[in-house]
Amino acid sequence: MRIINKKETMDWLSERGLLDSDGKFSSSGFVEVLTAAIPVDSGRKTAISRAIVSVFDTDSEALLWINEFGIWESSEDRNLFDGFRRSLGEHSHLYEKPGHVFSSSDLTGVGSLVAMTLYFVWGAVLYSPTRSVAIRISHDEYVSVFARNREEVSEITEMLKKHLE
Repeated sequence: MRIINKKETMDWLSERGLLDSDGKFSSSGFVEVLTAAIPVDSGRKTAISRAIVSVFDTDSEALLWINEFGIWESSEDRNLFDGFRRSLGEHSHLYEKPGHVFSSSDLTGVGSLVAMTLYFVWGAVLYSPTRSVAIRISHDEYVSVFARNREEVSEITEMLKKHLE
């Protein structure tokens, strides 16, 4: 896994046509195939994080961009998050390096990052170039799945629905 700064993250997303003119995630060219509330139970959040990262099991390069944090500070444990990133060899703060470029061999670590995103009521975007799927986790406690082709992701949405409903 390679943890990258904000400019590198924006460049990575921009090269793939995933940003609007304001530098925010753009679902233009995608179909929204699923939006569901994130359950409050931490066990279910753990299961959801594992289900989400399983979507990336064939990617040689994908991105997790943690783009919403500090909104519900009482839900956060920055010490835990920073400690986990230090275990990955990263000592920068999240606001300095919000992007995580990963491959299928990094899914355990990415799953932990996604789980903390859910636990801490943060927002993130994950993108799979291999499957042309984007998953948006909102700090407002819902998750959305976007795809360039609805039919190609029916298996993914059915699997995620099991954990989100």
